[in-house]
Amino acid sequence: MARGGKQRRLQAELPKTHNAHDTEDARETKKFAAAIASALQMQHNPNKDHSIERATKLGAKVFTCTSDPAMVEDWMDKIEKVFDVMGCPNDKRLGLATFLFEEGANDW
Repeated sequence: MARGGKQRRLQAELPKTHNAHDTEDARETKKFAAAIASALQMQHNPNKDHSIERATKLGAKVFTCTSDPAMVEDWMDKIEKVFDVMGCPNDKRLGLATFLFEEGANDW
């Protein structure tokens, strides 16, 4: 069969009733699918940078011991946001977070 013949034959069998709205929907669906595929690929990329350097560039700060629960909560909220932006997997978060402990925080 000639090159592209199968595709032309399949296209000929498709209904001819599609309109501009159908085409726009198809384009939007393709863009949405591409965005999801891209996000999933980035999320599961084992070569992604999960370094402490990247975390600190994104705003992760060293944590020292405090008796103020509000300060602990603020630090934890910030570090979670940083890890989320990094796409850091759960199994790496604890090690990175405890690396940022200094002084009395290491005694926890």
